[in-house]
Amino acid sequence: MPPAPAPPGHLVALSVLEDLEPPLREFVSGSCVLSVLDARTCDALLGRDDSSDVLAELERRGVVVREGIGAEPLRYRLPTLVHEALSAQLEQRIGPAEGRRAYGRAGEVLERNGEWWAALLAFSRAGDAEAVTRLGRTRPAGNGRSAGTATRIAGPTLTLRLLGTFEVARDGAPVDLSPLRPRVRSVLQYLALHADAYVHRDVLAAVLWPESDLETGRRGVQVAVSALRSLLQPGQPRQSTLLPRRGDAYALALGGHGSSDVMQLDAQLVQARRARGIGDIAGAVRAWREVARLYRGELLLEQGNAEWLVAERDRLRLAAADALESLGRHLVGTQSLGEGIDALRSALDLDPFRDGAWRTLAETHEARGDLSAAAAVRQRHRQVLLDLGVLDDSVDLREVDLREPRTPPVR
Repeated sequence: MPPAPAPPGHLVALSVLEDLEPPLREFVSGSCVLSVLDARTCDALLGRDDSSDVLAELERRGVVVREGIGAEPLRYRLPTLVHEALSAQLEQRIGPAEGRRAYGRAGEVLERNGEWWAALLAFSRAGDAEAVTRLGRTRPAGNGRSAGTATRIAGPTLTLRLLGTFEVARDGAPVDLSPLRPRVRSVLQYLALHADAYVHRDVLAAVLWPESDLETGRRGVQVAVSALRSLLQPGQPRQSTLLPRRGDAYALALGGHGSSDVMQLDAQLVQARRARGIGDIAGAVRAWREVARLYRGELLLEQGNAEWLVAERDRLRLAAADALESLGRHLVGTQSLGEGIDALRSALDLDPFRDGAWRTLAETHEARGDLSAAAAVRQRHRQVLLDLGVLDDSVDLREVDLREPRTPPVR
C-alpha cells in the first residue's frame, strides 16, 4: 500500500526548508528527534563538532528560534508544525521500528546531558518503558526544566481555555474577544494551540488564508497580529511580550506569562504515565482526576472540522478517554465506586470503542446486584459492535473475549 499523502499543513511547513543546502537540511532532519536543540546535544547525537555554528546559521535564516533571552547554553526550537512534519517524514522514511530506535538514541544522549524532561519525552516516543521507569525514580528537584526556562517575564499573565469554549483571561480578568474578526480569532487560536513556538508567517498564511495568494495571506497575518497585540497588550503594540516576532515568525509566548488548559492537560498526562511507571498509583489517580477536570469539551469546537486542528482534537479526546478509563478501572474497586462508574461512562461518551471499559462497567453493576443496569450496558455495547460489523446477533458478549481480534461475520 502506498504511503498516505502528507497533510497540506506539513507540506507548507517543509517548504520552509526548501532553500537550505543539503548539509543544513540533513542536520535539521537528523536532529528532529530532539524537542530542544543545543550544540552539545546535537554534536553528541549527530557525531559532529560544529553544531554551534550550524544552529547559529539556521537561526539567521529563520529556520530555528532561540529559546529564552540571554540564557546559556544557547538553546533553539523548530517551529511546532515544522517539527511535527519532520518527525512524520522521518518515520515514513525509515519506518516505525527505526524511528523508535532513533528516539531511543536521543533519549540516551539527553539523559547523559542531564536533560530530564527531554529524555523522558524521547524515551516515551521510543516506547522504552524501562527507561521511562528508571527516569521516574531519579526525577530532579524542582520541575525538571533547564535553568532559565521557567523564569517569570514582566508583563500580563494570560490564561487560555481551548477545550470546550474558547476563553482568554488577562491577569485573571476575562478578555472581550467580540471585537475580533473571525480570521483574527483563528490566528489567536492557532498560535495558542502552538504556544511558545514561533510559527512562520507563510505557514499561518497558507493554513488560515488558503484561498488567497501568498502576499495577500502575509498581509492578513500582519493585520491580525497587530490587532491581537492591541487587544492583549494595549499601548504596547510594538513591544509586545505576549506576541513577539523573530524574523518572519510569530509566537504566543505563554512561558513565564501564563498557561492554557491544553498545556496543563498534557502535563497531567505525562505525570500520570510517570507515576504509573514507578507504581505510584495515588499519584496517577490525582493526575487522572486533573485530566477529567481539565477536559471540559472538545478542542476549539467553533472551528468545526478545520484541517489544522482535527488531528490534535482527536489526540486530546482519546487521551482524555484513556485517563478516564484508567481512573474508572481503579476506583470501582475502592470506596469511590460512584466516581469510578461516572469516569467509565465519561470515557465511553468520548470513545465508545472500548471493550475493556464496557466490560468493567457491566461487571461492576453485576457485582453490585444491579442486573438491569448491567444488561443495559451490555446492550449498548452490543449495539456499538453490531454497528461496526464485528459481531452478529447470535453471540453472547459474556461468552467471548473481544480483546482478541475477531473476523467480521460474512453478510
